[in-house]
Amino acid sequence: MEVLDVAREIKKFCGNSGGKYGFYGDYSGRMMFGRECVGVVCKDAVQAAADLAGYLSGSGLSFGRTCRDGERGNPLLP
Repeated sequence: MEVLDVAREIKKFCGNSGGKYGFYGDYSGRMMFGRECVGVVCKDAVQAAADLAGYLSGSGLSFGRTCRDGERGNPLLP
C-alpha cells in the first residue's frame, strides 16, 4: 500500500460525506516548515476521527506499512 492510496480513500470519505467533511490535499499549517499533508475539515474532530476510522477499516486497505521507502517516521514511536 502506498501513502497515496490512503490519501485517495480519505478524499473519497470526505466526498461521500454529504458536505459534513472537507478535504485538503495540500494542507500546510504552523510549524510544518513548508511540508504538506492531507487535511480533513470538520466541526467535531472526535466524530470525524471515529467516522474515518470506521470507513478505512472497511476499505480493504492494509496498513502494514504507510511510510514511503526512505522515510524514518516518528522516532518517539517504537
